Amino acid sequence: AMRLRRYGSRGPEVSELAFGAMSIRHDKHLSNGVSGSLLHALDRGVNLIDTARIYPESEEIIGRTLREWSGAPPVISTKLSPLDSEGFRFGGPLEKFYTPAEIADSVDSSLAALGVERLDIVHMHQWHYRWTHELDWLDALSDLRREGKVGLVAISAQDHEHDALLEIVSQGLVDGIQLIVNLFESRPCNAILPRAAQKGVGVIARCVLDSGGLAAPLTDE
Repeated sequence: AMRLRRYGSRGPEVSELAFGAMSIRHDKHLSNGVSGSLLHALDRGVNLIDTARIYPESEEIIGRTLREWSGAPPVISTKLSPLDSEGFRFGGPLEKFYTPAEIADSVDSSLAALGVERLDIVHMHQWHYRWTHELDWLDALSDLRREGKVGLVAISAQDHEHDALLEIVSQGLVDGIQLIVNLFESRPCNAILPRAAQKGVGVIARCVLDSGGLAAPLTDE
């Protein structure tokens, strides 16, 4: 049986393993826009799906697949679409990437694509430290939460910059975080993960198998 854990102190119980949907459009079991792999995961007790607005076709495929699923609705975690999807990995002022209007548009687009009335977890995508002090994004998401469109507010760390999450987690401003944790990147275990546990902040670990490096044998290519 799939084991469950509480997502932070305010979230639902979620399966220890999530379904990462970044590359779901390449699912070899995709049929008529429905993901056989996602249905298989749901059948086996996975109840947390992680995606993002900018993952090509991901939310749309998830939405179609869930319409074929007869079990309990899973918890859906997604990430906002930035104004500049090329440059947002390198940082800059908040308004260059996320305005209140863009945040609202991204949430509405995700709701429509997924076919749901509320997004359970919404992440700021590719978090940068300076945004800790530019809180228009938090005000915008808080407004959407009051409207019932957003459940929990979270932030997703940029690559290996997990320490950039420390202050905002310490301030208790978010319900959850997402970051890289694996055999090659264990530094979060020394700081941000214990702090998140202290503050009751939920955690989604990504790239736990190093994008395949710790799974099946890889060729030089």
